[in-house]
Amino acid sequence: MKILFCLNKDIFSNIALNYLKDILENHKCYITLSEGVGKPNSALNEVKLLEHSLPYQSLFPVIDNLNLNSKFYSFDRLANKYLTPIIDLEGNINSKENQNYIANLELDLIVSIRYGQIFKDNIIDLPKHGILNLHSGKLPDYRGIMASFQALLHDEKKLGTTLHYITDKNIDTGDIIDIAYINNDKQKSYFWHLDQLYIVGCSMLLKNINEIALGSIPKGNSQSGKGKYFSVPTNAEIAKFHKKGYVFYSTEDYKEIIKKFIAND
Repeated sequence: MKILFCLNKDIFSNIALNYLKDILENHKCYITLSEGVGKPNSALNEVKLLEHSLPYQSLFPVIDNLNLNSKFYSFDRLANKYLTPIIDLEGNINSKENQNYIANLELDLIVSIRYGQIFKDNIIDLPKHGILNLHSGKLPDYRGIMASFQALLHDEKKLGTTLHYITDKNIDTGDIIDIAYINNDKQKSYFWHLDQLYIVGCSMLLKNINEIALGSIPKGNSQSGKGKYFSVPTNAEIAKFHKKGYVFYSTEDYKEIIKKFIAND
């Protein structure tokens, strides 16, 4: 199949794609990257630094130059190893120019993970089997941005990650294919929970992409219940998050994430 991965330029999108290396190896794939998701909140600058700036400005260039036989690769190394072009869709993905470019790829599938733009009908209608989105929250309860943060804030015993179709420009409202869960571990950070969610979520995504490749198209089910849409966390929500004893990251959890890019297979 021909698959376009629409991802955000952050370490967790990169981790997710590493969990999907079998797809890169067995299909003709393309990657496009957005620069961010949602409106920035200065209270999250440290989170942005650890997700985006530190890996891409410091860590990945050094590791790529060392050419380590690591477990996980940067986007550039994944692109080189699996002959997967990183395409620059400048500006709005829904522009006429980008629509024509994507149409010429004759895609079977678009896969969205943490992508920072909203797809409109002119793009949604292009891939043969539609657009799959892996959302790091249980739908419809936690739509929108940093859903796993909101699940922790609401003291959910289990955090979900949802695989669903994107069928219109509304956010996180499409038919649900499946939901995978992890337990809330209050001793662990938000970053740790994200990583664990992408382990189970990408396993679920991999299974469904393989089924599509074999001609078995997953059937989605309409979302039941109103749910709620969440935007970038407010300062009050962040303060409440910390008051409950949660943290965005710990040195230990972040070190384990970084080790994926240094340790051997």
